[in-house]
Amino acid sequence: MPSKLINLISKYLKDSPQIQSIDDEQDFVTSNLQSLALQIVTAYNNNPSKIALAFPSLYDVQLFSDYLLDFLPSEKVAIYPKDEILRLGNTSSSKEMARERLRTLYRIRNSENIIVLFNSAASLSPIDSPELFDDVAFDIEVGEVIDRDELVSKLSNEGYNRVNWVSSGFEYAVRGTILDVFSPSYDLPIRIELDDDKIDSIRLFSPLTLKSETQLTKATILPASERPVNQETAIKAKELMLKDLKSIKDSNLKLEIDEKIKDIEISSENTIKSGIVLDADESLFPYYDVKKGTIINYLKQYKIFMVSPKQFYQSQNSFKEDEISYFADNKTKGLSLPLESIYELPSVANREAHYKKIELNSLESNDGICEIPVTNSNLNQSGILLEDAKRLNLKTYACLDDKTIPTYINYLNESSYPYSMDSSIENGVTILSSSLTKGFRIKDKAEFLSSAEIFGVALKKSRFLTRYKDFKPIKKYSDLVKGDYVVEEKNGIGIFEGIQQYKGLDYITIEYADQATLMVPIKNFNNIRKYAGSEANRPSLDTIGGATWARKKAKIKSRMTFLADKLLNIYSERERIKGIAYKSDPVEEGNFAKDFPYPLTLSQNKAWNDISADMEKPHPMDRLIAGDVGFGKTELAFKAIFKAVMNGYQAALLCPTTVLSRQHFEVAKQRFKDTGVRIGILNRFNSSKEEKQTLEDLSAGKIDLVIGTHRLLSQDVKFKELGLLVVDEEQKFGVAQKERIKEIAKNLDVLSLSATPIPRTLQMSLLTIRPMSILEDAPQNRLPVKTYVCQENDGLIKEVISRELARDGQVYFLHNRIDTIYSVAGKLKKMFPNITVGVAHGSMDANQIADVMNDFYDKKIEILVSTSIIESGLDVPNVNTIIVEDSQNFGLAQLYQIKGRVGRSNRLAYAYLLYRDYDRISDEGRKRLKALKDFTELGSGYKIAQQDLAIRGSGNILGSEQAGFVDSLGYETYTKLLKEVIEQKRANEKGIKLAQKKPTKFNLSFTLDAHIPTDYASSTDRVNLYREIQDCTEENELNDLIKTIRDSYGPYPLEVRNLFKKRLIEITLNNDELFIGFEELMESFKLTLTEAFSNVKNVKEKLEMYLSPIRDSIKEIRFIDRHFILGLRRTSSYLDDLFYLVRVLSNIFDGHNRPTKLIDDEED
Repeated sequence: MPSKLINLISKYLKDSPQIQSIDDEQDFVTSNLQSLALQIVTAYNNNPSKIALAFPSLYDVQLFSDYLLDFLPSEKVAIYPKDEILRLGNTSSSKEMARERLRTLYRIRNSENIIVLFNSAASLSPIDSPELFDDVAFDIEVGEVIDRDELVSKLSNEGYNRVNWVSSGFEYAVRGTILDVFSPSYDLPIRIELDDDKIDSIRLFSPLTLKSETQLTKATILPASERPVNQETAIKAKELMLKDLKSIKDSNLKLEIDEKIKDIEISSENTIKSGIVLDADESLFPYYDVKKGTIINYLKQYKIFMVSPKQFYQSQNSFKEDEISYFADNKTKGLSLPLESIYELPSVANREAHYKKIELNSLESNDGICEIPVTNSNLNQSGILLEDAKRLNLKTYACLDDKTIPTYINYLNESSYPYSMDSSIENGVTILSSSLTKGFRIKDKAEFLSSAEIFGVALKKSRFLTRYKDFKPIKKYSDLVKGDYVVEEKNGIGIFEGIQQYKGLDYITIEYADQATLMVPIKNFNNIRKYAGSEANRPSLDTIGGATWARKKAKIKSRMTFLADKLLNIYSERERIKGIAYKSDPVEEGNFAKDFPYPLTLSQNKAWNDISADMEKPHPMDRLIAGDVGFGKTELAFKAIFKAVMNGYQAALLCPTTVLSRQHFEVAKQRFKDTGVRIGILNRFNSSKEEKQTLEDLSAGKIDLVIGTHRLLSQDVKFKELGLLVVDEEQKFGVAQKERIKEIAKNLDVLSLSATPIPRTLQMSLLTIRPMSILEDAPQNRLPVKTYVCQENDGLIKEVISRELARDGQVYFLHNRIDTIYSVAGKLKKMFPNITVGVAHGSMDANQIADVMNDFYDKKIEILVSTSIIESGLDVPNVNTIIVEDSQNFGLAQLYQIKGRVGRSNRLAYAYLLYRDYDRISDEGRKRLKALKDFTELGSGYKIAQQDLAIRGSGNILGSEQAGFVDSLGYETYTKLLKEVIEQKRANEKGIKLAQKKPTKFNLSFTLDAHIPTDYASSTDRVNLYREIQDCTEENELNDLIKTIRDSYGPYPLEVRNLFKKRLIEITLNNDELFIGFEELMESFKLTLTEAFSNVKNVKEKLEMYLSPIRDSIKEIRFIDRHFILGLRRTSSYLDDLFYLVRVLSNIFDGHNRPTKLIDDEED
């Protein structure tokens, strides 16, 4: 059903000649992309039909799709995007575009009335013909008889990768009777459950929770490429390619040709095996004898419009020229074949016949749609627009999302400006719950305002290529895979060899020194930890018996004790000394919050509540806020600063670089401008006179907030009443620097901000020495940064930079060697003689850095060649491409922060991580690059730090004196030991005896079959399922897990059912108020109940009544010293009997009505 907004626009544009031209498939002129979107939406709303639009660039497609999605649901818009960087064809990259292309082809062939958008590169890219595409896509249906092995083979042949758990497109997984597939035809993966050879159910499921969500009666599975080929065609293509290669008679190229032959043989075999030509091999597609086409061949039933024809043709020709140059260069190097090609340029006559043309020209257009200039005003000044509309006699509509409407209504009420939420009013604002990318006016009729005009900030979120970005679950760090090093509590470090069964029970097998094997019962799983130390370190295996392991632990623990004292003194002293108990002022703090246009996210709200509570306590705060780049850490810091200043105290914001302090200063001036907060800056940019004045004002209390670098730590910096220190980019500061601040004011509140906490910080937080809040919600208008990992070459660099400059963007080029940075800048200047190239590095004079950075911010410099100084540099929204040379030499957390320098706006951003020679990269470097690709989705800064732990080792929690301890014990054992030491120290300080942690009260060691069979789950999954089952301590937790396992693995066999019952018995027995004893004897079980059970009203009668179903199994019921003692025989059904018994006893005790069967048994 069309929205109110669409109906309004349709009403105002009903007489537009452009809409008539769309209906009649005629050429026309319009003002710009937004006006075109309004016209397309109106035509589509009036008459839903098949419309396709071709654009010169991918950036145009992104902008236009954002405009369309302001008005239409996403299911009405389809995108067919093609990468525009020719030399990226054979590199590693994220697969969003491939998935989106296949989904669009499917929707077109499904005869949906949709609007299709594509760029000029896509119009030239050869793919299989529509007929061949239809042949390889296939349907499945509930009730259909199917051979599972044939289906698995078909998926493999169509390019799907087999994995343990499906998390992204083109993957499938097999577990017993369950087959999971992630086809691009759906937003979620599908789960197929088989009953013998018949499809019992098909359902969509969440790859994050693994739980089924929607039942389907049938599903369509698409191939994993637009270029599927059969085996015979693939074999012939391989023969042709090798023939062409071997015909090259150039002795100078013998080595290169030999390498190329190897590459062709590998890629051809992959194609023969998988049945598809991968994107990386698309240049070889001409060798495959199949009926080919382009996206145009799929659009025969569509009205096809070309937007900006001149630019479109120029773009097509440019792609073809680049391709000719690229392959000509490669042929001279023996790197390409005669027929290699990526683009297929149609003849002029042919391409003219397909399209109707749309020119964008605001001077020649008569559409009456115009832009509203975006002001930098805040909310209090936005009334100018309302008065302007009133003067022009325009109806005014405010289009906002539900989160920002209350803020705007508050403003309108305070301004006594009339408004309506239901219908348009003559002299006021009609508020619509429908956010826009930006506002517009329709001449003499209406004005539609967005957050950009109302708040001065564009809050509308771009949804371009974001369909799958949240679907990459992070593998549990504790998950075990065969071959992993593990630490067993008593015996030390060994190698995990998997699970073996012995007499119906599962045992974890661990190899120790001298190839000795230890078999640990699965019930003792929690005694085993995954080993994690420095990646380069291969720990020596311990001997079974644990003598050397015990000595090693004891030695390290004694060494920890002294340093733990030192560490605890730093943090526990803060809890003892008197600090500032700030008072809350809801009115002032509420007014300050209202001035911020973004509503706080859930995690921001929680973090702020934590900060506010800490500040109101009578001892100093020391809290870490961890959140991805742009997740709102700065606003939380400003709120804390405001609270401190309102209480009469000063605040300091410490930054790692001069540039960042300058930026924070500018942002703070804007944020605090209506509050009366006085702000100063102290860094290398200050003149002597300015610095002297700032120091005097600080000392006199004339400055409320000072922002600066480590200059703030100098002895001559005196505050009148410093109450709060905020440390930005915490990982850039050492403990010594932070302690210097604490020396200045022992009762200081400290708030630290970090996008990727370094291991030391993260570990201290996880050990609860220090409070930590995590921001997990992505900001409104951030897109994932499209990341490529590729080998460096000048052609690629030139092409990448050219594309960014073509959309009026800027580029970061990171070269981390000062001695060669100017030669790199010179090379780029030769590539782009008409472009300004700047250089920035840490050894430059402060004024030079300031000039360069300011020029870059003001767009006077288009390419900035820099060292890693940009890691915590300026926030420049116009920079949306970053190129990193020798990326394998950076730490993973470093790379993630560097990548975060782009994608700060509503534009699709790109990060190119270059390496010179993959064969020479260390294993650690390769793992860093792979991990960064895996974590391209937003919000993974915190997860990156955990991955960094695994790759780089966990660092030294207590400083350099602890070096080697992590490698000796493994990360988990080390931190566990440290925690024990700290807890003991804290107990000693308080003069109390440390309570021993109670182990699980009763663990059952049944001899019956209570395990996970090898044919039900893989070895890795079985280990982790045992862990998850054992981790359940509440009945509802276990029931949820039972449902998830049933959903993910299919019906469980008797052995798994027994395992569930065993765990539920243990959970029930661990009720201290009911059971005080449980013994497993040779022929029976003995249960001793509490005195409280004896006091239950009519307990004897209830026992007699409820135990009657298992009377024959009851060995005895005795009453001794006010305690009931029950004996249960070990009959053939003893597990069911024991389960029934403990459940009935619990029901008698508390009057609840717990089921006496497993949840799945009840459903059966």
